[in-house]
Amino acid sequence: MKNYKWMQRLWSALTASAVTAGLCLPFTFTAHAESRSYISDIRLAAGADAVDALEEEGYLVMLTGLNIGAGADTQVYLGYKINEGDPITNLVISPNVGAQFTDDSGIVYDCASEIDVDEGIGGSAGCIYYTKDRSLGAPIVGLDLLRKRESESDELLPITNDGAEIVRTPAGTPADLDAGNAAGMIYLAQIRDGIVRPFISEIGIVTDEDKWNAVYTACERGYNYFVDGDIDDSEDTYTILVYKRTAIADDALTAIAAVDASTVQLL
Repeated sequence: MKNYKWMQRLWSALTASAVTAGLCLPFTFTAHAESRSYISDIRLAAGADAVDALEEEGYLVMLTGLNIGAGADTQVYLGYKINEGDPITNLVISPNVGAQFTDDSGIVYDCASEIDVDEGIGGSAGCIYYTKDRSLGAPIVGLDLLRKRESESDELLPITNDGAEIVRTPAGTPADLDAGNAAGMIYLAQIRDGIVRPFISEIGIVTDEDKWNAVYTACERGYNYFVDGDIDDSEDTYTILVYKRTAIADDALTAIAAVDASTVQLL
């Protein structure tokens, strides 16, 4: 039995590694759900026996817990199944509103588990909800956890620039899984089939008080890519160029023009 569980956990780790490796493939590669695995079910469990409980139900488990610093008795783990039913197409993290909710656009989301992602430190960040509505895009084929402790100097930005999408709240705000813990921050990232999108479909400008807040605002507005660097001359603001990508040539931008402020005022 122990050998079986060890093999399950090895397979889970290898699956995550394969997804990460896929992010490094050249732009000539395009992934398709028909030729690879997709995530079809998600479940959460908390406590010392959470991993065993999820594995006994047939879930592969992300062996990194969702809470920084939580002990074994309160840690929350995420399990998922592959190719057992229709693919999940989007995740959100929302306050617990029961088994289902409908967002402002009419998309129905189901509760993965009525366990708060922040259960380990009091349960205040929300529950994971998922949908299989195909209008929201390609299937989810991978998940990743992005973690930062307060003591670490590197910033944890809510846009990864590699095609992964930070899981957001229904309002579009990046969801911090460890929101109740001042000692760290955790984002859950979802990775879609066809992650390599060679064309730019939309560009925009976002201005905020500093880099982190500018990227956060861009994420709230639905962007998943940005050009690093402040493009304005103000000491009080930070401005970034943001954009969206697509694999559909007909949706691609074909030209970009730039004009100075005086010309805009004349127009």
